[in-house]
Amino acid sequence: MLLATSVPTPAAAGADEAVPGELRRWLSQGQPLSYVYSRALGGLIQTGQAQLSGMDAEYLELSHAEMNLIIVIRKARFNNAPQRFFSPGFVSSRLVAGVSAQLENGDWLFLCPRQEQTLLQHGHML
Repeated sequence: MLLATSVPTPAAAGADEAVPGELRRWLSQGQPLSYVYSRALGGLIQTGQAQLSGMDAEYLELSHAEMNLIIVIRKARFNNAPQRFFSPGFVSSRLVAGVSAQLENGDWLFLCPRQEQTLLQHGHML
C-alpha cells in the first residue's frame, strides 16, 4: 500500500485545525513517537514507540524496525487536548500533551513525542 507523506486538511480529516500541523511536523522531522491504541469496548490496549511514516485522508502509518501499523483514519475526529493517564491503582494521574484520534469504528489512538511519554502499560501509566 502506498501512502502519501502529507497530512489531510482539517476538512478532509474532520480535524482540529492545530492537529494537521502537529502531525505534518512529526512526519517531516521523523519524530520518534509513543502511542496508545485502544480497541472499542476495551478489548485491547496496545502501546509502543514508532515514527509516523505516512498519512493521507484515509490511512495513517506508524513504523518501527520491521513493524508497520496502518490505521484507518477516514472520518476520525482528531484532538490535540492533553490526555489524562493514571498510575497503577489510580493513585495519581498525569496530563500528557499529544494528538488523539477517535476512529470511526470506536477505536482510539493517542500519539505523543517520545520524550514526553507517559503511556499505558497493561492499563497503567509508566
